[in-house]
Amino acid sequence: MAEKTKAIKMVTEVGTLVWPKVNTEIDEYKGKKKYVVRLELPDKSEKKLIADLQKLYKEAQDSPEYKGKEWRHKPRLGFKPDKKTGKIQFTFWTYAFNKDKEGNETDQKIIPVYNKFGQVISDKTIGHGSTGQISFNPSVYNESEDANGITLYLRQIVVHDLVEFGGSSPDFEFETFVPGDDEEEPFED
Repeated sequence: MAEKTKAIKMVTEVGTLVWPKVNTEIDEYKGKKKYVVRLELPDKSEKKLIADLQKLYKEAQDSPEYKGKEWRHKPRLGFKPDKKTGKIQFTFWTYAFNKDKEGNETDQKIIPVYNKFGQVISDKTIGHGSTGQISFNPSVYNESEDANGITLYLRQIVVHDLVEFGGSSPDFEFETFVPGDDEEEPFED
């Protein structure tokens, strides 16, 4: 039997967290409940992490564990460009619940979340636009020629600048224009 690859722990540089769903928010798709955090990094950090993931993938292809396996020409390496902005987003995730031997959900996992001073953040929900670092385990998989790549398993988050999730700012005012009102139209040519 081939020897299993040892788990690798990695930490990203500081980047922008994109709609994180962790601890208080769960992403559910096709019955699978996950914590998901996307991260956008500055260009230099982005290129370095991409190079590190590509190197890890290449090393796995050459390892005895995966000898004789077929590999995708365009592997899934845990990142892709955002459809709207084109900015590369790294996707980190883990299942939100532990499971027993039969596959039934048992207890909810809690992802450790800290501020940049090492203090636990447990009473706030991380919002879109917060900045931080992600600790993760990259895990190479090869189930078939079409299903292989790297999964970025979420371990913990260090938030540098917190934007709390919870709706709009109390300073936000929005007025609607209803045709026929006596007021002027808000936008005129």
